[in-house]
Amino acid sequence: MKRFNLIFIQTILENNKLESNEKVINSIGSYVNESFFRMPDFMRSGVYLLSFLFNHLYLFFYFKRFEDLETIKRQKAIYYIKSKNIILLNLLIKLYENLVLNKYLEND
Repeated sequence: MKRFNLIFIQTILENNKLESNEKVINSIGSYVNESFFRMPDFMRSGVYLLSFLFNHLYLFFYFKRFEDLETIKRQKAIYYIKSKNIILLNLLIKLYENLVLNKYLEND
């Protein structure tokens, strides 16, 4: 789950054309993990389940998990989900985007 979070954070930053390095990504990753830890159990379980499904959904299309895809395919996948408004996956992306962008802009 930790690797997925870091890859997802990196993809969100690249989608928004924000500069990132390993230190920034790890800082935001720890903030995201801490935010998930502070959630009530039923919400945290839902987020973890959706993240797991999101990560493994691409096995059907590319025979790779989301975290193993190339950057361009990851960005296209996020764009497709947002443009087609696939409900639960779109909510997951918005949750991550809010956490990542808030922390990134807070540090800026």
